[in-house]
Amino acid sequence: MRRLTSLPRCAFAYPAALLALAASAGAAPPAALRASRTANLPLMFEKNTGHWPGEVQFVARSGQGTLFLTKREIVLSLRKGDKATALRLKLQGSNPMAIASGLDKQPGTVNYFIGNDARKWRTKVPTYSRARLAGVYPGIDLVTYGAGKSRALEYDFVVEPGADPKRIRMAVSGAKSLRSVDGKLVASTSCGDVTLNRPYAYQTINGVRKQVACSFTLEQNTVAFQVARYDASRPLVVDPTLEYSTLLGGEASDAANGVALDAAGAAVICGKSQSALFPATTGAYQPTHGGGLDAFVTKLNAAGTAADFTTYLGSINDDQALALAVDTDGAITICGYAGDAFPTTAGAFQTANGGFSDAFVSRLNSNGTALVYSTYVGGAFDDTAYAVAVDTLGAATICGQAGGAFPTTTGAYDTTHGGTYDVFVTKLNATGTALVYSTLLGGAGSDTAYGIAIDSAGAATICGATTSSTFPVTASYQTTRGSTTDAFVTKLNATGTELVYSTFLGGGGVDYARAIAIGADGNAVVHGYTGSSNFPTTAGAYQTAKFATQDGFITKLNAAGTALIYSTYLGGSSAKYSYGLALAADGAPVVCGYVGGPGFATTADALQATYGSGGDAYIARLDASGATLL
Repeated sequence: MRRLTSLPRCAFAYPAALLALAASAGAAPPAALRASRTANLPLMFEKNTGHWPGEVQFVARSGQGTLFLTKREIVLSLRKGDKATALRLKLQGSNPMAIASGLDKQPGTVNYFIGNDARKWRTKVPTYSRARLAGVYPGIDLVTYGAGKSRALEYDFVVEPGADPKRIRMAVSGAKSLRSVDGKLVASTSCGDVTLNRPYAYQTINGVRKQVACSFTLEQNTVAFQVARYDASRPLVVDPTLEYSTLLGGEASDAANGVALDAAGAAVICGKSQSALFPATTGAYQPTHGGGLDAFVTKLNAAGTAADFTTYLGSINDDQALALAVDTDGAITICGYAGDAFPTTAGAFQTANGGFSDAFVSRLNSNGTALVYSTYVGGAFDDTAYAVAVDTLGAATICGQAGGAFPTTTGAYDTTHGGTYDVFVTKLNATGTALVYSTLLGGAGSDTAYGIAIDSAGAATICGATTSSTFPVTASYQTTRGSTTDAFVTKLNATGTELVYSTFLGGGGVDYARAIAIGADGNAVVHGYTGSSNFPTTAGAYQTAKFATQDGFITKLNAAGTALIYSTYLGGSSAKYSYGLALAADGAPVVCGYVGGPGFATTADALQATYGSGGDAYIARLDASGATLL
């Protein structure tokens, strides 16, 4: 049974009376209410007892939207930023006298005390876990229900023996276009795309579900089903899947650059926004756009159905959050780059911009209402922090690139800037008021650190890319640069005064390491992309040859940085860019990025097994040995 998932928040575009009532009753709640924590409540189908217009039979709300069920129509309300629309699936030729009923009555009821006329109030409105329209077509019922912690909406057509599923026809309206893509139907709206995945049909025979081949037919904007031969003496369930992927943004360009989970499994996202109408929440630290590019931070609930909070963080200049980490107490530390007038806190290490743009580190409290601290870290030239990690005591360590002289500490490994850009690694105390250590790292070329991880002893391991043949290396796995640009992996001691190890990682092409993680065994796993046909791989690895002009790679080094535990390409016939990495509990690498065309290897049960267009995101998981694609 398939899900109608992740409905966005809505202002329901229906008749004017219903629109006004929906607004007053909560279909499009104000920002303060949209941020409420309702994700753990069960999904309920509320019976219309006269508080909605007569054509509405049941209403269901999730954290991100509202479904209205009439006797002949399913209506989904959609919103993105200040845009709102309604997508309608009208049951063509259906029975206007279909019987609506609630199934599985819930103990909870709903009360409406709207306005000052008590005669219009409604109390003890019953709720149900499912709603049914019986006889929408001869011998065919429609059943809608909720499922799982995500409170997703699902619906089935139940075809009784002898009934004809060809009678089911849905006219789609409210979409700018409706097109067929690889057996799916995509309805484009002003609020994003709604996808009707390939329909799934089945019969239950002797307690075993047997799938029946089923596909869409599309004539103009009317959808029907083509069902293969089946046992017409038994019931048939036709289960189309309607999915909406949550969007986050406003009227201009917005992008997410980093994500982390808190202890409760809630996702926290940071990035950049040009939108004055980005959906910041009431009570957030900065609810209004500063100008140009602003950083933003959004915390979703654990189900991903609503935002606990969203806040801007920025000034009239360009500011961007590139990475984040979440403390054990839920505080959120972000880093990136910022221009003049970026918000800083009293007593912070550096309260004024030192150059064109500086790196910054900002820590928000767990509910996004206040800054714990916020500081610049930079010199007189462009400096950018690309990654941040937080230790068990709450101290943040950042890394990135420095364009010139940079704040360093006495005794640090390297205090002198050497090339066009040097790597920096900087650890702040838990209050952001002082440096624990800060060091440069680089050669005569351009060197940038993109990823950082902290081990149990507090030592930082970083990865990135270098054009410097003189980049500092130790007696490690690879002591010479393989091409004009190589990846590197460097581990510092816990005080930032010495290198534990430092190694090039690359072949004859251009190689970039973009993300790093430390496993429970203390070994570093690195993810990136490579143009080298001779990038170092290990026997028995998942993929030992490069397939495209540029493939991803996943490499695990031993704790001394002297040998590869495993190293594999990850790619296909099209160029691939690799950006994100996390380790599962068993040490298995989970990676993400994007591919520029078809040919990327996917598994048989993949959510999306074929390439779409224009560059697709990917997510992949290998086993802990790097030998098998899971």
